[in-house]
Amino acid sequence: LGFTNGYVPQIIARIKALPGVRTVESDAQINNVPVDARGRPLAIPANFNVGTVASVDGYHIDEDRVRILRGRMVDPHRADEVVVSADVAKVLAADGVPLGGLLHLDVFTNAQSAGSFQDLLAHLYRRVTVRVVGVGVTSTAVIQDDVDVVGSAFYLFSPAFTRQFLDCCT
Repeated sequence: LGFTNGYVPQIIARIKALPGVRTVESDAQINNVPVDARGRPLAIPANFNVGTVASVDGYHIDEDRVRILRGRMVDPHRADEVVVSADVAKVLAADGVPLGGLLHLDVFTNAQSAGSFQDLLAHLYRRVTVRVVGVGVTSTAVIQDDVDVVGSAFYLFSPAFTRQFLDCCT
């Protein structure tokens, strides 16, 4: 919708209230950096843009569902699982995080995200650990043009994961 101030549930509520709308599901972007167990950023290739798809209410899990290629879908009720795209899985595996492995993420508030990268790493909001339970693909990545390439690399988090960060870190 073009807003840049984090997740705004009032906008979703207004869309749900429109005539003829039967179902609305949404996602948010969680401010995070993948790190190793010591808190050092993982080696991510330059210009590798990864979208953090944090499902608020089932989006990409039961609506516009991510197709699972290996492993399984995240459990919507578990906050410690993630599904990743194939290209993210390849990068994570090179960093020692295979399918079934543990991924550490440093999460930052919206205010912290305005600071420098060094400040982010020095003053994180919270470090979380999730298990990579699946590798999947979005419907827009099955057949994609140049526009759809950006954003085809993703982390998909469950609604249980997302709820803990909606008010601070989107």
